[in-house]
Amino acid sequence: MKTHAGLREVKHSGVRLLGEIDNTIAVKTGFTRASGFSGVVITSDEERTITTVAMGRYTTRDLVDKLRELIGAAIEPTR
Repeated sequence: MKTHAGLREVKHSGVRLLGEIDNTIAVKTGFTRASGFSGVVITSDEERTITTVAMGRYTTRDLVDKLRELIGAAIEPTR
């Protein structure tokens, strides 16, 4: 999915996260000059629901990678 961002079309990072992270329920991402790229992902496994937040990232890819890392760290200890 792409969206027009004024100057160019960009792939929506929320859609990217929905496709890349297993058991994703909801995604919200955003950008401001003051805080950079930020995002929230809600995931669920068989036992619990996890809300993951990353803020102040430099790029969308950096944000996606950090969210994936944090989700992995939260889920992995229970396996």
